[in-house]
Amino acid sequence: MRIRPAYVVLIPILVIFLGLLRVSLAASGLPSTMGNGLGYLIPPEETVCTGWKQVNDGGFGLSTQMLNETAPPEPLPYKGEDGFELTVFQDRLYVGMEADNALGARVWRTTPAGQSPESQSDWEEVVASETGLPWGIDNPSQVDHIDSLAVFNGTLFTSSANSGAASGTRVFRSIDGAPGSWVDALEKTGPGFGDPGNENFKDMLVYEGRLCGGTWNMEAGAEVWCTRDGKSWEQVNENGFGDPRNSVIWSGEVFEGAMYFGAQHRSSDNGLSRLDEGRIYRTRSLDNGQEWELVFEGGLRSIAAILLGEAGGELFAATASPGGIRIWRSQSGDLGSWTPASRSGMAGNRMNTTTNTDGAVVYQGRLHVAVTNPVRGFRVWRLDDDGIWRIAGDPGTYRPDDFAAQLAVFNENLYAWTSNYRTGQAVLVTQCKYVETGLAFRQSMTFVLFFGLSMVFIVAYRVSMRENIDNKYSVIST
Repeated sequence: MRIRPAYVVLIPILVIFLGLLRVSLAASGLPSTMGNGLGYLIPPEETVCTGWKQVNDGGFGLSTQMLNETAPPEPLPYKGEDGFELTVFQDRLYVGMEADNALGARVWRTTPAGQSPESQSDWEEVVASETGLPWGIDNPSQVDHIDSLAVFNGTLFTSSANSGAASGTRVFRSIDGAPGSWVDALEKTGPGFGDPGNENFKDMLVYEGRLCGGTWNMEAGAEVWCTRDGKSWEQVNENGFGDPRNSVIWSGEVFEGAMYFGAQHRSSDNGLSRLDEGRIYRTRSLDNGQEWELVFEGGLRSIAAILLGEAGGELFAATASPGGIRIWRSQSGDLGSWTPASRSGMAGNRMNTTTNTDGAVVYQGRLHVAVTNPVRGFRVWRLDDDGIWRIAGDPGTYRPDDFAAQLAVFNENLYAWTSNYRTGQAVLVTQCKYVETGLAFRQSMTFVLFFGLSMVFIVAYRVSMRENIDNKYSVIST
């Protein structure tokens, strides 16, 4: 069988064309599984975000001299202290932290000149008394770290958590966030809403004209407390939503007129463990009494349910799994409606373990999630408009010691408030400019198709003309 010369040329060209098509697909970040968030490929070569930049001193520069004036000014050891919570209030960015155990909770905010903070000089601390004690409380272990920051009726609220022998969570409020302006918001009920077992008060949110949050209570079960005026509080759920093994409320969200809380359900009576289950409970109105329904069960070893927020008309949540973090989505929030929105470990990496409360935010119309990784450091993953998860920010500017983070948007920039046990908590910032990935893909495909088909046509025409000439001279020579 004689192969025509035209095909000898055309076949390699087609192979090259298909290769260009594959490269263009990879450059667009589109995997073989598209549209459901389950696929993964390397992000585009051209980054759309600036590199992460640290804009504070590690641990905000707290030193041993804060504990003892005669001590050398060495940085405090941050072996187990984390970054907790961040919010924007009156055009300032606030971050809550766990300082050294001898110092207790701290809240830092940007100064009036720090609309785009660049360094430690753009921050000030606002809850420590003149003696260096948080809110002037003599025992810092009872206000060990910040649990939540929230804005309600023009007032900033913050809650703190206990360590050691619990005396109950504390909640404070301020009309301007300034030092010396904080007032005890639990003056009527006492710490822990009257129960020392309520050690934490997490993820405060606003719902139906009330400020609400959830507690950590290993004995009675987690409780939801709300206030209309910031002074008087009422419990709006049955302890543990009817099951005392629902011991911890980790996160809350408002979606489609209902209030949701993500909880940790203990697998046994022996404390929290990796066998625990993440669950989500919902109420459609606080005016109907304590009516809550179970809407999500993550299964054994899902540990806890972290609500991530709403994006694209869907509610997102995260749980753990043996293969790493799992992200879930639902259009209704109903039981049985939740479907996977990511692979385990995002990219199949089980060291991508989980995310934090407030570890997600919608930035420039896309859901961003800070995924914890104790080995390589956290990464921020964004869900693009083509349904694919990609890493946001310049990959070369992530640091392995920043193993976890919480996120906020401030003055059109994306901020990450990290936990770092080596050099102290860090505030990182990046700015992203996103394009519609579907549009970029269509443009690249149009170019490849036009270029490839043009080359095929030109070469085929030239080969065909050469064959005609050869045939002509062949006939003449005959």
